[in-house]
Amino acid sequence: MDRRSNQNIIVAIVLVFIVGVEGFLVKKILNKQNVLLERQRVTLTEVRDLKKQLAAVQKDTKAFANFLAKVETQQPGRDQQAEADFDKVYTIDVGTSYLIGAKDAKVTVVEFVDFECPFSGRFYKPMVDAVSAYSGKVNYMIKNFPLPFHKNARSAAKAVMAAGEQGKYAEMATELLKDNSNFSAEKYKTIAKSLGLDMVKFEQDLKDKDAAYEQILNADMAFGQKVGVRGTPTFFINGKQTRARDVDNFKKEFDLLLKN
Repeated sequence: MDRRSNQNIIVAIVLVFIVGVEGFLVKKILNKQNVLLERQRVTLTEVRDLKKQLAAVQKDTKAFANFLAKVETQQPGRDQQAEADFDKVYTIDVGTSYLIGAKDAKVTVVEFVDFECPFSGRFYKPMVDAVSAYSGKVNYMIKNFPLPFHKNARSAAKAVMAAGEQGKYAEMATELLKDNSNFSAEKYKTIAKSLGLDMVKFEQDLKDKDAAYEQILNADMAFGQKVGVRGTPTFFINGKQTRARDVDNFKKEFDLLLKN
């Protein structure tokens, strides 16, 4: 084999090597581009989701503002009570509500709830956790305040009342407020079944007692407006409205009342 043939072979080998390296690099670059494109797609999806959530919040805010305006026009002088009176003590009877905890507890927490309100869902658990730390000394009850722009708030409250007919009021309330999105009749049934309720009775109570449940909701709403409730959640401790929203602040108020 002459010298020129050897050179041709070497050149061919080098070319093959170069082509192979180029192919590897191109593949690597394409893979990287695909990863970047996928990340970009995920980011765009997240942005779209955030925009949807923001739009929902803005819609709720606007609807709530309209609701307040309507309430104020119906109640002369209401604008003078815009700021909650945290020193006034209201008498809040149990009425048709379920008292959860020791009946003779020295401290009672009342929460006005809209079961579809995200803030009701967020601040319910800290209150319950705080109350649970004072067994026998602190109890709580729920009053309903379903806002008109939450279309499933009333049906959710009725599902809780139907569960209460079988001694599972607090359990149903807790489950609904744990994830208070996408409410539906099927979701209520799924939770009711998981709580071991008699499903025939549960569904029958929802049907037969709907009018009675409506009266309870309307009475709670009227009473809430009377004691200055303007949104959800609104908490009262022994009849006084409180700013407490976390476990520590609830406990501070409990401790203060239990010392006296």
